[in-house]
Amino acid sequence: MEKETSLFEKFKETGKHGIIFGIGGVLQKAIAFILLPVYTTRLAVSEYGSLGLLTTTGSILSVIFILGMNYGLFRLYFDYKDDENRKALISSAFYIILISNLVLFTIGFVFSRQLSYIIFGSYDYRLHFILITVITIFEIFNMLPSVILQAKKKSVVFISLQVTFLLIRIGLIVYLIISRGMGILGVLIGNVSVGFLSCLVYYLYIRKELVLRFLKSEAVSMLKIGLPLIPSSLSVFVFNSIDRYFLNYYTNLDEVGLYNLAYNFGNLVTVLFATPLALIWPAMFLSVKDHKNVKEFYVRALTYTSLIAFFIFLVVSLLSKEAIEAFANEEYWAAYSVVPIIVLTYAIWALRKNVLVAVILKKKTQSQALIFFIGAVINIGLNFLLIPRYGMMGAAGSTIISYIIIMIILFAYSRKLMEVNFEWLRISKIILVTAVIFCTGFFINIESTVLSVLFKIFIILLYPFLLYLIRFYKRSEIERVKGVLRSGLSKIRRKK
Repeated sequence: MEKETSLFEKFKETGKHGIIFGIGGVLQKAIAFILLPVYTTRLAVSEYGSLGLLTTTGSILSVIFILGMNYGLFRLYFDYKDDENRKALISSAFYIILISNLVLFTIGFVFSRQLSYIIFGSYDYRLHFILITVITIFEIFNMLPSVILQAKKKSVVFISLQVTFLLIRIGLIVYLIISRGMGILGVLIGNVSVGFLSCLVYYLYIRKELVLRFLKSEAVSMLKIGLPLIPSSLSVFVFNSIDRYFLNYYTNLDEVGLYNLAYNFGNLVTVLFATPLALIWPAMFLSVKDHKNVKEFYVRALTYTSLIAFFIFLVVSLLSKEAIEAFANEEYWAAYSVVPIIVLTYAIWALRKNVLVAVILKKKTQSQALIFFIGAVINIGLNFLLIPRYGMMGAAGSTIISYIIIMIILFAYSRKLMEVNFEWLRISKIILVTAVIFCTGFFINIESTVLSVLFKIFIILLYPFLLYLIRFYKRSEIERVKGVLRSGLSKIRRKK
């Protein structure tokens, strides 16, 4: 009983901070989705496609110039117990990203004209690329305070700041697009303004964590952990984003715009689940790495994250058609055709954090980079093969095939590093129930939008009950849920 309670407490701790940090991460990632009604009614499909290519380029720059310091700093932070050495470690990371950002600004300013011509075949986007560079610089600077808040589990501070910046960002971008008619320039200028403000506030908050010390040995250690992750992160970029450049080359900006809209729905899996998990999971699995029941923790974690990821897949993929038709101009409606594939891709990919535990613990990030590189090569080959023939459906297909291959390789390699017997039978039950519900909702067509939404919500809510019917839940889990329900009912009665 002690063993079960101990593990349950760890999951409670993960959930407690994960929910709060996750809301902040959700808000940060959800900005593009929240603004979709503005984008899809005020921007032409081709303009939305241009915005997608610009933000994708910014993501590439961020991956390269952050130098993997977010992973390196987080990994070494828990090796120190005293505040002075932790401050020196944080300061060392700050000096590294300061130099990195100076290099980034120089490159972005000098080569903005060339980037504009290479990607768009025109020099008209030079200013846009300069703004994207500045936005990326602020994002990299803001990484450091975010890591500190996560490590210290200052979740309330984190969410308070995120909500404030989100509201300012939405208001400013809406004003610049609707009132000033600035189009995608308004989006970029709004992001630059809020990026500067958030950077100023964050560093005022953590100013006491920065000291005039530079630990050369620890700086090298952080770079050794972080730099090998750049190729793997770039490989992930290839999976997620390079298809937009292929679409732009083989088709047009309209196709890119539709695909970009579909990807924003896929990103909901990241927003609702993967981002919260990524924010709290490193701290949790590192904090329990010496626990006697650590392998059982990892086993249960994969099962539970699969349970949540596939439920979110059902919600987003089945309800996205009505959502797109409700808030977007008709020229955007064709995007729905690829939404389920993209959402499923993100649901599968969200589980990699659990799979990579052994890789991080054994400090085998170089091997991770190689595996991701192999996946990137496969993805590029599939893009060449499928996109010219199938357009955005080919792009979505190449991505999900690449992800599945990489997940299989990661499972095999992680098992070699640390033998963990995951609950494959339970996970297969999750997949079976998900497939039944999705096919029911996708292939049964109801003309009335209201009735269609109600029907889909009803079958989605059957998810936990169908799992119960096929005996997915363990007895201890059922008893735990009953205990929580009894406790909740008791509290309600006492209040009455």
